[in-house]
Amino acid sequence: MNAKLGKICELSKFLCEKESLGQKIVAVGREFRLGNIMQMSGITKQQGVPCSVLLLYLLLIRILEVSVFRFYKEKWYGLLDEGIGKNCFYRFLANASYNWRGLLLGVAKQFLRIVERRGGESAGTPDFYIVDDTTLEKTVRHFEGLSRVHDHTSGRHVLGYKMLTLSYCDGKSTIPLDCSLHREKGSKKDYSLSAEERKGLSRKERDTDSVGYKRKKELDKVKTQVALEMVRRSWKRWIRAAYFLADSWFDGIDFCRLKHHIIPVKAGVGNFSHRHLIVIKGALLADFG
Repeated sequence: MNAKLGKICELSKFLCEKESLGQKIVAVGREFRLGNIMQMSGITKQQGVPCSVLLLYLLLIRILEVSVFRFYKEKWYGLLDEGIGKNCFYRFLANASYNWRGLLLGVAKQFLRIVERRGGESAGTPDFYIVDDTTLEKTVRHFEGLSRVHDHTSGRHVLGYKMLTLSYCDGKSTIPLDCSLHREKGSKKDYSLSAEERKGLSRKERDTDSVGYKRKKELDKVKTQVALEMVRRSWKRWIRAAYFLADSWFDGIDFCRLKHHIIPVKAGVGNFSHRHLIVIKGALLADFG
């Protein structure tokens, strides 16, 4: 899944001023208090390059749409400090103890604080939690936890994952709050993979108390239950929406005690145009056990 960053015209001037680009990236990090948020999320190191520095570099790499290797090899704009090798980034991203979910929630919370502090105008519409899933198709067959999943868009079963996302929308901005990856067991409970394909999947040992281990276990959890857990985490961090918006397939067994609160609609809300939706009051969902 590739973000179409080339269409974000606001970034063009920002990226063209090469001499001050590093200072601007650092200023963004300070504004969002990335160091504090990362520390609260357990994303820290005892020695070496600080995690906040590595994260800022990775954000820049994503904006520039280059690989870690190319960024390292070409020392983009002279921004990469001497002594920082490409393996620093790979080890940073592969650490199973880092709570990336907490980082995303913390950044979203700080964004809302910045908007409020700067006097951002309300759109005058109710705010929503928006949950949706999308297919992440993969061509490489050795990824950990891979399965064949049903792609609702094409109607085919493809090799990859289902990614469930929770966002917050205030009528003007849509902010990602949480996400999870899921696989499908298939009718034969073999993830629709051959014995040879299952044998070729990557495997990694993790501490059972680590965040990475809990993430791996989420692959087989029911998506409706994970969506509820996402809402509860956001609610506890005081990112609270008036309503919960989802496709009608979320009207499943996990919501049986809320059926009299569900409002089936067919409406146009951003990318949800002309789709059957369900709407639930956010407070009811946050308290639902």
